Amino acid sequence: MSMKFNSGGFNPATSSIGAQINDKFWSKVAVMEARKKRVFSQLGEKLVQPKNYGDKLVKYHELPIIHKLNINDQAIDANGVSLVKNKWYAYDNAGAMTGNTGGYATKELAKAAAGATGSIKSGNGNLYGGDTDFAVIKGSFPILSEEGGKVNAVGMKRLVLEAQIAEFGFHVPFTKKMLDMDTETGLLARISREVGEAQGEIREKQIAAGLLTASEVNRVFAGDASTIAQMGAGDVVSFQDIRGMEQSLKLARSPKQTKMIDGSTKIGTVVIGAGYSAFVGQELYPVLEDMEHAGVKVWRPVESYAAAGTVMQDEIGKISATRFVEVEDMIKYGGAGALTNDATDDTGVENMYVSGTNYDVFPILYVGSDSFGTIGFEGDVARVNTVMPTADAHNDVFGKKGVVAISWYHGLLIYRPERIRQILTVAKLSWWRIHCSLATMVN
Repeated sequence: MSMKFNSGGFNPATSSIGAQINDKFWSKVAVMEARKKRVFSQLGEKLVQPKNYGDKLVKYHELPIIHKLNINDQAIDANGVSLVKNKWYAYDNAGAMTGNTGGYATKELAKAAAGATGSIKSGNGNLYGGDTDFAVIKGSFPILSEEGGKVNAVGMKRLVLEAQIAEFGFHVPFTKKMLDMDTETGLLARISREVGEAQGEIREKQIAAGLLTASEVNRVFAGDASTIAQMGAGDVVSFQDIRGMEQSLKLARSPKQTKMIDGSTKIGTVVIGAGYSAFVGQELYPVLEDMEHAGVKVWRPVESYAAAGTVMQDEIGKISATRFVEVEDMIKYGGAGALTNDATDDTGVENMYVSGTNYDVFPILYVGSDSFGTIGFEGDVARVNTVMPTADAHNDVFGKKGVVAISWYHGLLIYRPERIRQILTVAKLSWWRIHCSLATMVN
């Protein structure tokens, strides 16, 4: 009779020599989950809220004189006539006010009264009317008479930017028995390490969510949709959408460069130039890669130009003047789009990303340089407290429970919302995603 070993595993057998004390060996090296990369934490100015100054941080935004928001309630035209704020005035070709001397409610009405050879002027008192319209600019040139007088009173304004910081946190409980009995001798150290990693991920999401909220006022929709709820299979981002976004950023005077924290020192900054920075989820990579204009592919992978200068972390390529950074865990508007034709699974008839019965909608988030700042508390980046099991007369009389807790302060101050914009799009599934989905269905 041959002796048998009790494997207790894939092919259990009864031992002929008796039970074994050890029938397995625990490797001391565990399988670790891959760490999520942090992109948005590298952006923006790092602001500090001093102690004993409340929970709000205020910053001035100085405006130049030639700015559409730089207005004066006491606007005066070239003839010394006081103009009313938010009204428009018509002038004939000789520069004399014509039509309604009390002003018109809209620019169009004033233009009609001025005629083809006349001009119009805003009562808001900003030089050139803060406009690019020829008639407005021509009618706002500061003409001086021989005797001088008050001509074109303009404002000198600054905006007050304010943001509030709040405290966030979570904790992981453990027991004395876990520390005494668990085979992982470094269990407490691992808990502390994982708490720190989780805090970094949460803060990354906080910044991303804040930037997406700020970009909603400057949002455009791919295709024919005008709301998220209308977005369907045909509303996929196009080359024209990207060029249009670039034009709007140019008009907003957003620079073609991005300041990022140097990944090596974590102190200095590195400037990424020659393009607008856009952040996308991995779902959009195939959409961008396959994009065409006039029958020609417009996608340039990062490998084709990386040698020409500095690239951003996780930069994947460019289209026109937009440089795309892939965010592996990018926020999306899951199931916020229109009702699908077939939502039995995520492949669907149209091979689109869906959640339930509705299309998923994905943002392409443009973040211009010097557009926002993150706020922390003085001397308190992230505070980790470890409380070892200790007897407590009220809650834990046996001293069995401990906890690792982490807390931090966070706030987001938007400087220039006009430089933070988004294009919303639906997305087709990539070939490999369709293949995997179908394989799962077959199995």
